[in-house]
Amino acid sequence: MNGSQAEVLYFEGPRAGHPSGSGAVLGIQSETGTLAQEVARLIGLGALIVVEEKGVEGLPKVTMSDPGGNQFSVVPGKEEQIDWERAREAESKELTSGTATAIIIVPGEERSGNGGA
Repeated sequence: MNGSQAEVLYFEGPRAGHPSGSGAVLGIQSETGTLAQEVARLIGLGALIVVEEKGVEGLPKVTMSDPGGNQFSVVPGKEEQIDWERAREAESKELTSGTATAIIIVPGEERSGNGGA
């Protein structure tokens, strides 16, 4: 951690098939900046991206490894999580607030009932 960027460190529960004996994974949550900025900062320190995926409640999560091969997770900070939640709620309201109309266009021959014959 550098002097201008606060971070929250935590441990995730065991993962099946994880290369470490315990399966526990260290997690990093940047308190300032975005997930992308934190990942870029860690890459600058020698970390590699293992996988980008969806974590809890669909939030983005990046699993990385340090130069020694130890894996850790990076998740969005609190502010970015709040923004993501607001966007998800707005999208959900948008999807449920309107009514949908389906129009099915049937070619003339099929509409006549003779199957086009």
